[in-house]
Amino acid sequence: MYNFIGRSNNKLLIIVCITTLCLRCYGTISNLSTTTNWANAQMHCREEGKMLPNMPIHMLSNESYFWTGHYTRLSEWIKIIGCFEESVVNTLTKKSHEMYFPSAGRCQEVCLASNFSVFGVQFNTCVCLEKIPGQRSRGSKNCSSTCSWNYPTGTNITFQNYCGGHKTYSLFKSGSEMETFAFTTENCLAIQCSKYDKTFLERRCDNALAQICNKTYFASYKSWQSSSAICKSDHNSYLLGNVDLTKPTQTCNLIQDKPFGPSWLGITKELYISIDGVKDDMVLTEKNPKRCLKCSNTNCTFADCSDFNYFVCMKSPGTTYTTPTGNTTVIVVVVPVTVIVVLGLFALLVILWRRRIKKTAETKHSQHEPSLPNHSEKSDTNQSLQNNYFVLDKTETYSVVNSINHTKDKGRKIPNKERSDDDYDHLGENVREEVEEEDNYHHAFFPSNENESDYGTCTRNMSAECLMENPYSHTNAWDHHVTLEDNEYNTSSINA
Repeated sequence: MYNFIGRSNNKLLIIVCITTLCLRCYGTISNLSTTTNWANAQMHCREEGKMLPNMPIHMLSNESYFWTGHYTRLSEWIKIIGCFEESVVNTLTKKSHEMYFPSAGRCQEVCLASNFSVFGVQFNTCVCLEKIPGQRSRGSKNCSSTCSWNYPTGTNITFQNYCGGHKTYSLFKSGSEMETFAFTTENCLAIQCSKYDKTFLERRCDNALAQICNKTYFASYKSWQSSSAICKSDHNSYLLGNVDLTKPTQTCNLIQDKPFGPSWLGITKELYISIDGVKDDMVLTEKNPKRCLKCSNTNCTFADCSDFNYFVCMKSPGTTYTTPTGNTTVIVVVVPVTVIVVLGLFALLVILWRRRIKKTAETKHSQHEPSLPNHSEKSDTNQSLQNNYFVLDKTETYSVVNSINHTKDKGRKIPNKERSDDDYDHLGENVREEVEEEDNYHHAFFPSNENESDYGTCTRNMSAECLMENPYSHTNAWDHHVTLEDNEYNTSSINA
């Protein structure tokens, strides 16, 4: 009864634990009554020393949309430097950062915050370098990996296919402060090298212009994105990007076949996905969020930051989010629990269940296992000899004769050596034993110790009545004397 209760309690505890983890994974929401725009939600969380969640909160068990800390913003000028081997990049790396939504723009933001202008991207890894490597450059086809496939709807990353490759990094460089404020209207940069007018020009990225691949001019008029793709696919290079934006004449001198009309350079601004984490209102204003990311339990999408949605505040990654709203309280439990932990608990449950089944089966087997049969008085001589340990005297020879001889010799005492139950039979070197071949039920009346088996028909001093009552006695039978030579069970001495 107590065992059953114990098993029930164990199962209940496991079920409660798993249920709790599931609830903590997916979250619980109560008393939702207030919505606000992204800026107010961000400010409210900052006043509490918290922040909007920096991940899509798909785990919330609610179909309503919630603001996240992700938003789109326009980067500074980003110059394409080229593709370089991982080994040389690692020697110059000063900082590394893992990006949830990888992009050149996000990596630039991270590195500029640490005063590094050179940066590189390899898949979702961002590295900040002290300078541009002087060697180990590779062709553009070695750095054509796609940054990510999980961008939310409405995202248009300019450097989508500039996220390095196998053991390679795509390297970029940010402009100086003077370069940054030189152009403010459009997002893509071109150059014009006419005789009297050498200058950089901002253009809409969808304008059809010629391109300068590496340092060569090509009169194939395409948009910036298409021109960049032509340089990579047709010439295994990039649009020219490593130039000083304050010195257009110097840049024109680098170009073969001077472009008299505007031609695309490998310099652009990217509308990328950033993350809330600033503490200064002025910095947030400068970032100027374009679109803000909202998520439900089914999907995420960018929306106008002035829209009204629910929000939660995050104290730190992997904790409980709480949002007080007037007289009501929004409690959202969003505790990311890794899949490994959940699977580990499930595996533990399976192991405990299998052990319980195995133990139950063993218990049932032991209860139903038949007991060993008791030896009857008709057990054969071999079994008797296996369970009784006799030590025969070396000089004595025993002969089995008819029951009359047994009667005459009933008072005879045969010397033997007492042994313990743990010792095995030891035959003397010259001992000879004759067994009556035809009588399977006859039992020799060998002397034994007090623990002698009950397989013998009569005791050592058996009486005539015992002989008469023994149904297997050979009284009045013909004499049958087995000689040593005729006995097929003749046993030679151990040392023979």
